[in-house]
Amino acid sequence: MKVFIVDDSIVYRNGVTRALETESDLEVVGTAANGEIALKKLSEISVDLVIVDMEMPVMGGLSFIKEFRKTNKTTSILTFSSLTQTGASITMEALLAGANDFIPKSFESGPTMGSVEALRNHLLPRVRAFQQRRSGASLISDEEKRVGRKKPKKKLFRFPPKIVCIGSSTGGPEALTRFCRNMPSGFMIPIVIVQHMPPIFTDQLAQTLNKIAPFKVKEAQDKEPIEKGICYIAPGDYHMTIGGTDLNPTVSLNKGERVNFVRPSVDILFSSVAKVFKERSLAIILTGMGEDGCSGCRDLKKYEVPILIQDEITSTVWGMPGAVYRAGLYDGILPVEDIATMFSEIREVA
Repeated sequence: MKVFIVDDSIVYRNGVTRALETESDLEVVGTAANGEIALKKLSEISVDLVIVDMEMPVMGGLSFIKEFRKTNKTTSILTFSSLTQTGASITMEALLAGANDFIPKSFESGPTMGSVEALRNHLLPRVRAFQQRRSGASLISDEEKRVGRKKPKKKLFRFPPKIVCIGSSTGGPEALTRFCRNMPSGFMIPIVIVQHMPPIFTDQLAQTLNKIAPFKVKEAQDKEPIEKGICYIAPGDYHMTIGGTDLNPTVSLNKGERVNFVRPSVDILFSSVAKVFKERSLAIILTGMGEDGCSGCRDLKKYEVPILIQDEITSTVWGMPGAVYRAGLYDGILPVEDIATMFSEIREVA
């Protein structure tokens, strides 16, 4: 896999290079100190992945991504982002402009010899996920794709759903944006979402989706009641669970141990929804790395809850949906826009 690094810090460029080149099948084929230089170099070479810093002189990461995506829609882009309000805002714009994922730039002094290993541990899982996608290796047969993409029928809903729960990770902000843009107006069933993101970033995501969704989107607060017509996003670094009853549900936030190496966890949310809403639920798993959500889907299936997963073709990484697929827990495999379109029918059922 050929990688190109764009960062104004030579310390960071060298650190990322050292972190990646410990792997024999990863090759750093070029670097640049800003986006302008990167655009010139990338017009002459072909790469699989660009790792870009967001804050650089001359041309920053956001401007670079917008220009690069005008002519290149396929190369994966991974960004480094500062853990600040401004950094989160710019990163959200970058994800919507075509970046595939981001890593918080927490090594403020640059990757020292001691921190290269930590940087490598952050980078490699994402790089490997992009590598698998680019390899074209599918986890699902052509026949299964054809059958799985059939729209589920209304008869799947034994009872009208009272809540929709969604889990997403890598590629999630872009998928959630497409989901919200295609949702029908007047949709009143409450929605609860876990998107793997650090603090600050989840609030920015909620603000972004609130501008385009036909319903209110907000970052969830501890002990607040769940109301119709509102979408709640779990805050970064907090597990979100649903308590109370299906008539008077409430949000609870906690800093319990990480599950599947993450907090918030989709499994934690889905399992709590199963306890409170039982068969009156609908679950959706969108693009993301790993298997978070699969165990929660298993808990929901005890009540025959319908589960929809995003299809492999439109997912940035088919890890989370793929895990649910392999476990046989899904009722439909659809592009995210088609999942949203289905909600006009679900609204009629409800």
